[in-house]
Amino acid sequence: MFPLISLVKKSRIFMPACFMTTVLLLVSAFSYSASFDCNQATTAVEKMVCTDTIVSDLDSQLGQGYDDLLGMLPDNSAEDLQSEQGLWLKQRNQCNNVSCLTALYRQRVARLQQLKLENQYAGQDMVVSSVTEQTYDNAAAIGVRFTVPVDDSEDFRRFLTIYQDGRQLPRDKWILSDDRLLVIYPFVEPQTTYNVKVRPGIRAVNRETQIVNRSFELKTRQTLPSAAFQAAAS
Repeated sequence: MFPLISLVKKSRIFMPACFMTTVLLLVSAFSYSASFDCNQATTAVEKMVCTDTIVSDLDSQLGQGYDDLLGMLPDNSAEDLQSEQGLWLKQRNQCNNVSCLTALYRQRVARLQQLKLENQYAGQDMVVSSVTEQTYDNAAAIGVRFTVPVDDSEDFRRFLTIYQDGRQLPRDKWILSDDRLLVIYPFVEPQTTYNVKVRPGIRAVNRETQIVNRSFELKTRQTLPSAAFQAAAS
């Protein structure tokens, strides 16, 4: 990670102001695990980061995400990221309360995660790899797995249709797994035939689009499947 006080040129990288590797455990009763040594916090913003557990955790996530992404990028893209990060730091330093910091950090963490996924899956086709029975919240579910994470900023549900014994079910029940590779229809009935249709249009994080009509039929089992996964509503 990176030194706290200023943007310092080191080899090809301008190190942003917020992040340095913390080699100490918590060093005071009022400071949390930020991405920098809170003993060296001097500005009001740095002190707010250190004294609020949520913002401090977000700062750690941001620092790690920035480091991970920077290590993936070629020189020209790394310089663009550093410039973008510098602009974000200036905006962050204008915050005068925890609510402002929390909102900015969450937006930035999401932005870095999006950029990381775009680079990780660059050039890969967006296709349906399988439709299988799964377990969600200790109940049977149907999962549609993709080769590239789904872009959750767009409405992916409108491209998915599921039928139970010929009857169309509500589209708004589809949810996205944490890694966004699996779209889940939860709480399906045992020993029931389901048809799943995937229309072209679902967009991936790398800007690729699922372009083929796909249809799948499966009959759920009498007992719950053994494979379980964690998922979050989108």
